[in-house]
Amino acid sequence: MRTQTSFNGISTTSVYQEGDCHSLVNLRKKNGAMLPVSPRGMRYEIGDQYDLIFIHETPKYKNWIGVKNHSGGNSDIYYWKEDEGQFTIPIKISLAQVNNVNDIEQTGNILSLITGNGIQYLLYDKDEYNFLGKFPELKNIKYLIVPKDVSKFYGEVFGFIDDSDDNSISETYSKALPISLLKERSIAIFNKVVNELDNMFFSDAHLMIFAFRLYDGSLVKASMPVLLTNPNYSESEVSFLWYPVLENQIMNARIRTGVGVGDKEAATINIRLYRVFLDFDLSYLENWRDVIQSVDVFISKGLGYFSENNFRDLKYEDLYLNEGGHASIFGSYPLLLDQSKMIDGLDSALFYHMYSIEIGEKNSITFSSIENPTQGQYSFPKKDYLNNLIYNELLSVDAFSNHSISSKSSYVYNSRVHIANVKNILFNGWSYDFGNMFRLKDALPTYNGFRLIDYMQYSYPRSIGSVALLLIAVDLKIDGREETVISQYETQDLPTYFWMNPYFAYPDTRAFRARFYWSTGVSHYKIHEIELKPSFSMNLAYYISTTGDKTKVMPPIPNVIQSIQPEQLPSAPAEHFYMYPVVEHTEPNKLKVSALNNPFVFPNATTYILGSGTILNMNSVAIRISEGQFGQYPLYVFTNEGIYSLQVGQGEVVYSNQSAPVSYETPSTDIICSTPFGIAFASARGLCIIMGQEVALLSGGLQQAPRELNIQSHPSLEGILLNYGALSFTEYVKQIEFMLYDPHENELIISDKDSDFNYVYSFDSKQFYISTEKVDQVIENSFPELLVCENSQGKTAIKDYAIAGTADTHISLITRPLVFDTPDFKRLERMVLRGTFFDLRDLAGKKPFVLNYFSIDGVNFDILRGIPLPLQSRKDVDMGLFGGSKYRQFIFALGAMVSDKSEIQYLESEVSKEYNNDKMR
Repeated sequence: MRTQTSFNGISTTSVYQEGDCHSLVNLRKKNGAMLPVSPRGMRYEIGDQYDLIFIHETPKYKNWIGVKNHSGGNSDIYYWKEDEGQFTIPIKISLAQVNNVNDIEQTGNILSLITGNGIQYLLYDKDEYNFLGKFPELKNIKYLIVPKDVSKFYGEVFGFIDDSDDNSISETYSKALPISLLKERSIAIFNKVVNELDNMFFSDAHLMIFAFRLYDGSLVKASMPVLLTNPNYSESEVSFLWYPVLENQIMNARIRTGVGVGDKEAATINIRLYRVFLDFDLSYLENWRDVIQSVDVFISKGLGYFSENNFRDLKYEDLYLNEGGHASIFGSYPLLLDQSKMIDGLDSALFYHMYSIEIGEKNSITFSSIENPTQGQYSFPKKDYLNNLIYNELLSVDAFSNHSISSKSSYVYNSRVHIANVKNILFNGWSYDFGNMFRLKDALPTYNGFRLIDYMQYSYPRSIGSVALLLIAVDLKIDGREETVISQYETQDLPTYFWMNPYFAYPDTRAFRARFYWSTGVSHYKIHEIELKPSFSMNLAYYISTTGDKTKVMPPIPNVIQSIQPEQLPSAPAEHFYMYPVVEHTEPNKLKVSALNNPFVFPNATTYILGSGTILNMNSVAIRISEGQFGQYPLYVFTNEGIYSLQVGQGEVVYSNQSAPVSYETPSTDIICSTPFGIAFASARGLCIIMGQEVALLSGGLQQAPRELNIQSHPSLEGILLNYGALSFTEYVKQIEFMLYDPHENELIISDKDSDFNYVYSFDSKQFYISTEKVDQVIENSFPELLVCENSQGKTAIKDYAIAGTADTHISLITRPLVFDTPDFKRLERMVLRGTFFDLRDLAGKKPFVLNYFSIDGVNFDILRGIPLPLQSRKDVDMGLFGGSKYRQFIFALGAMVSDKSEIQYLESEVSKEYNNDKMR
């Protein structure tokens, strides 16, 4: 009986097709035949080895980025250009300190460096890379509050009761001027003057806040709000002076202009208002000019402290009568110090846009006295500001942007950066000098809303040391445990005066306490402690003084600070400098998505919590291109609890989240790969692929552990016949480092760089083979090309899967046991390998061989015949007559160095059954 056996890919299952291979190396099934897979060609060689290579490409340029991560935790970054296949010499990018770079993501000409301690940025502009580093913190913007006493005269505002009784002045006064009417008309005058002066002065208390505005208009890094109030409000901040005349002992309120007497009712209001002046220098943001458009100033509506609602009722004893020829009546309207109303206003405060300060601008306040500054460009309020406040732009709720974030997984899709398994590096908090009065000894003061004259009696001693620190420790409760972050303000000279703004905040609602320390760098003395409450309207926790005093938040510092017992804070200080701890908080089940075309902003609205496990990786079916993937394909998020599918949303909704995993097939590694047929991943069963809601097992033929086969070896076969059949594929995929899709051959490459070979799955034939192509590294962002690196002797060869490096190919094939349709003994008479073999060559002195093995027990296989092949091209290989050898199973094997133009078609065999009847024996 003559049979034809077609060769197939590798399988390990107990039931298999005749022609399946035990080991198949550098041979792929294509167009019905086995074709050699030649080594890939080197396109470029670079002198150094890099831990990561990324292609930064736009329609205008193509640059290569190389990252070297050092054992000390820092990285060096280089770039070189490619133009029409020519490469420039690598140039080291000038950097500040960069921690080990895990990945790089591209958004136009901006590169996001995903590092272990946050995201850092590179900007390509004018043919060079500008290292931006981490997104900057907003430095202190000083502000000066200047009070203004205003006196306004109004006529024709009162119509008091006429009393014709001949009474004393005081009796007539008490009857003619009802208290309720006086208060009502006083409030009318108050509102009138406030409205008239709203383009010049503030009257009420407000909150002021600063934020960075980016190139797309988004706002980030909102500062701690500071409370603006008029310095030193007193119980006579609002007072009225009425001008009555005595005429026939009848009290009529009449106008008095100058020293004359008119015939109209009139009154004068005395009120204290204020203006705000800003002092800043934004030159430290020059490198960020292309990203940060401006620093914007926002202010809240009046908090209701200085308003008609806080006028208390006027009592008779509060009125004073001048019994001269022209009597005057003075009424003082003190404000009610109702802190509960003010706290309610703070808790629900919204902030409206007032100023945009361009990057690089400076504005200094000069003055002859604190009450007499030279008006700079940035003073406010502006004309009609208060009347139109609610029509101005509203500050959005900050997305915890003061924290730094990093991740173990990143991805760009639809022009948005995705990061998962998020690590939050908590913001250490604003330092002592932010929004506070702080003056160094013998130096000009910074005012920030305070009048130094009121605090001259409070002074720090100057005997602690030459270097001192002011520390603020903020305590947070995160997932049931307490964390402490510490900000520091270092001074070479001890401050003479210090006082906190009455409003203190930390940009995280989980903060619950703040502790304030005076430190020498060795000993830390707690001088104050406050409780924080979460804000209703903002992502912050805050404190507001409830003592009725709007500026004196802290109690006086003891004159002898050494009388306070020092405390131990987290982490030990180093010499005189306190090394505050970096607090990291990992959220392994969180996915954050950036704003559109903006890798600096990760809004709260595009943050997703997926289960309670750990996100391993994410991808979509859209193949990666230089500007990021695009399309309406779902985003697959792979977790240790299953796979989630996030459907692309509409409008402001980026994804409509799935409440449960679409598949409970659990990935065994974080290595995944996007293909046109779905996302490939490894699981406990082997290699799988997910498309839509379905998961298919690609490696079903390799799922079973390989059967033990003892194949006889021979010195002539060493290095020429490759036997990888004893390896378990399911164990191999647990340690893989890459999965690559080859669009040229429609294949999936599964690689462990520590192994001598890769598994390759062909989507066309749905079969596996082994490739000995060395892959040490994958060039990221290279699609539609597939570029890899092979590192050797300190150099890196960049190989292109689209081109062959050489036609010479080392091929090896070992079939699984051939039974020829029966498990019984059979007589093998002849065997011919059909194919065309070009340029047969030896390999390191070893000749090409074809072999036939035999077995009686199906486990031990000995060589039945081995034939060395002549070093030449030939058609077919005839192994000759076997003389009717009778065995149960046979294995065919081939090892050779051939040209990649060769082709193996099938194995033709002449077999006779030992038993000619068909009955079971």
